[in-house]
Amino acid sequence: MRQNIRILLLSFLLISCMARPADTPVPTLPPTEIVLSATPPPATPVFTQAPIQSATPTQVQCEPPDVEEYSGQILDRIGTDEESCLPDKSKDDIGVYIFDLTHDQELLSINADTPFQFASAFKGPVLVYFLSTCRQYWDLDSPDWDTYFRDLKIARDPRYATDEYRALISGYISDVNNWKDIEAYFMANRVGEDGAEDVIDKRYFILHKVYSMIARSNNAAAGDVLQFIFDHCLEQDQTALQQQEECSGPNAITAFNSWFYEFTGLKQESGELHNGLYEWDVILSRDSEGHLVETVMPTNGLKDSCTNAATLNCTKGSVAANVFTARELFRFYTTLYWLDDEKVRQIAFDLLRIDEPGPARGNLKNLARNVGAEALSKNGYAFYIYDSIITDAGILRYKGNDYIVVTLSFNARETIATLYGAYDPNGVLIGSPGLIQTLLDNEQGRCPASGITP
Repeated sequence: MRQNIRILLLSFLLISCMARPADTPVPTLPPTEIVLSATPPPATPVFTQAPIQSATPTQVQCEPPDVEEYSGQILDRIGTDEESCLPDKSKDDIGVYIFDLTHDQELLSINADTPFQFASAFKGPVLVYFLSTCRQYWDLDSPDWDTYFRDLKIARDPRYATDEYRALISGYISDVNNWKDIEAYFMANRVGEDGAEDVIDKRYFILHKVYSMIARSNNAAAGDVLQFIFDHCLEQDQTALQQQEECSGPNAITAFNSWFYEFTGLKQESGELHNGLYEWDVILSRDSEGHLVETVMPTNGLKDSCTNAATLNCTKGSVAANVFTARELFRFYTTLYWLDDEKVRQIAFDLLRIDEPGPARGNLKNLARNVGAEALSKNGYAFYIYDSIITDAGILRYKGNDYIVVTLSFNARETIATLYGAYDPNGVLIGSPGLIQTLLDNEQGRCPASGITP
């Protein structure tokens, strides 16, 4: 069956996101990510709600915004269709959720509880999954790291468990920006007089995979990280294992979904279908000569049969798995934002704020860069011949206020450009700002910064 799916995709040159009848199980193929070409947006609206003055200089008081009014204004601009299968009748398949963390207020909700394919936006949760469960590989202050460092069997060479060697690598690992070059660093710092003949310490090479997954949106790295966590980092209780057995597990996919629901506090009733990662099998991409190349993931063949809830793409009449709702991704980022584990939160923020050119430079990061803000986010791009998935989710720090912005979409390139603004290949704004910036600028006047951040 899986081979037939691959052949079908190749035959039609990736036309559609695994379209199938609605009553058929829906495995999705994670597609190649490329940069979206810019489409100039229409002029931005003027929000009419007046600013509200702060009650005191030290404690900002804001009346709740009119979410229905804001959502209606946005819908008027992006277009509606009464025949749409979506709850809010948007013309395009799109889900949007914006929340003001600083003032604990919902600002915008459009199809926020409708599942959409998340593309690479799920890698943000995978990052926190790794940081939460694999401390021995990155947390220099953790007892787990100390025990792991002293384990001669894991080190394979006694010289890699010495205080001198520990001092050498500790400073390097503590800066996440070094993780991109960690393989070369360890190869260049092999102990012994003749390094070429010495065993290389590969214990920390997983950090390079984590960096590539987030800062470069590498799909294969995401599969490596998922499988690595399952093989090396998990200590699951019997209840979790039993739940995964009911869903084709335990495996690297079911373990991630189980963690996600536990981390976010979302309910995962036994026997029900849930949103989440259904599979992460094969990626089709084009090489330098334009030929399709198939890359098999380390998680190929693994599934979570309990997370095969699917989205219905209204504009195509097709269904697809690997889905979250905008509100579920909001729930993840608000949990991360208020996380008691300060070290996990800070390292996650440090990685999510990296803004390298390439497929990981999404619309939210482009918006932030052009207005002097900061985006702690993970985007997703998936482009076929006629179909596209464009997603973004994360925390936006703008003029002293913190917001969560989530956008999920299918075949809605113009609408995404209307929401964020359009950008050239270097991430520079073309034309007018998008509706999201206009909304947040309006909120800046209505609800000034209070300086309350974790």
